[in-house]
Amino acid sequence: MTNIIKNYKLQIFASFIPFGTILFYYNRLPERVATHFDTNNTVNGTMSKPIFLLLPLFLVLLEIFLLWVEQKKGTQDKKIISLTAWIIPAISLWATGASIQYSVYNEANILNTMPLLLGLIFIIMGNYMPKASQNRTFGIRIPSTLNNADNWYHTHRLAGKVWVIAGLFLIVMTVVNFNPVWILVTTVVAVVIPVVYSLTYKAK
Repeated sequence: MTNIIKNYKLQIFASFIPFGTILFYYNRLPERVATHFDTNNTVNGTMSKPIFLLLPLFLVLLEIFLLWVEQKKGTQDKKIISLTAWIIPAISLWATGASIQYSVYNEANILNTMPLLLGLIFIIMGNYMPKASQNRTFGIRIPSTLNNADNWYHTHRLAGKVWVIAGLFLIVMTVVNFNPVWILVTTVVAVVIPVVYSLTYKAK
């Protein structure tokens, strides 16, 4: 466990930032904090203020646990593990910021920032997908890729390109004319294309 904290100290530190942010605004938060919004940016889910404060700490523990599991397996490149370890703190900070923005400043633009965050994640993950070795925690993990190294390699080369394009598309749609449906459609397409390619792949 000590090695995990040492090797991924930046990601773990980043996971504590949402907790510090909530603590800073704690006295200004209502007793029920807005934590979920519908497609019209209308609140449809709330959480008690104490639970809202403790939630980021739970995510820190989840982050450490997942890193510990991956380290025990030892099947993935450390650079890729380091990269994916940023996902939890990034999403946690984004969600925390959206809730505080609404609860303290009465502004809700969560739908405007969501595709931007997802777009960046798609682009970053897409750049690293071709570098991922066969494993059961990251990538297109289906029987055809897990049982054939050649299939894995070519599928993830394609997936990397598809995910980068999907990420750029989401970012452009954030600026041009965002519709929540695009998040679902883009995500489904980005997953389905590599899966279909893998299932129909024939080695040359």
